[in-house]
Amino acid sequence: MEDSVSTNFVSMVSHELRTPLNSVQGFIDLLMQGQVGELTEEQYLYLGYAQEGVQQLISIVEDVVFMARADAGEFNIKQEEVQLHTLAAQIINNLQRQALKAGVTLCQDIPSSLPVLYVDPQRMKRVLDNLVINAIKFTPSGGVVTLSAHPYNEHFLRISVSDTGYGIAPEDHPYVFERFYQSNNDSQLRMGGWGLGLAIAKLIVEQHGGTIGFGTALDRGTTFCFTVPLVVHAMHYP
Repeated sequence: MEDSVSTNFVSMVSHELRTPLNSVQGFIDLLMQGQVGELTEEQYLYLGYAQEGVQQLISIVEDVVFMARADAGEFNIKQEEVQLHTLAAQIINNLQRQALKAGVTLCQDIPSSLPVLYVDPQRMKRVLDNLVINAIKFTPSGGVVTLSAHPYNEHFLRISVSDTGYGIAPEDHPYVFERFYQSNNDSQLRMGGWGLGLAIAKLIVEQHGGTIGFGTALDRGTTFCFTVPLVVHAMHYP
């Protein structure tokens, strides 16, 4: 009962936040598209900053709601046949501007011969979004973030997001996937964030029957890897 009340409260508050945020985002989009008059280069730049801020707030609200619903047992997935190429293209296109602003190059290494995934496309897109955004955030200008995929076994595919960034300090390793965890590392503290992205990625991957982990080296970069089921795997579970 207490979980249900908490979830309903979070959903209500998030709705009250999301409605005006979506409205602000819509008006910013109209301005940036020149629908109400031509903008100067400086005006366009500052509106871009405002747009990014609103998108970050919307993302935080959605993350909090997601975790509240998961805790209440309301989290489920709807698996279907999905081409990884399609998801990867969406991720690269959507995050290209953020990467360019950070001076980071986005790359992908996804063979054309990969088998079809059996995943919830929206949930899996969220995993990739969270991991790539995280990689961009912790990679200095001039670095590279690479999204890659290779066969893991006959039932699962292995997807990786690698960066050439700061790496994760050894003392932080046990807490990487914990909710709201913030590193004490000065360079990482400056990056901000709520510490929910990796926790959500782990929850979604495990809900698909996969596993997630990472390898890292200070000042050399980090690679997050996770496994996702293939269509052939689904055939064993009618």
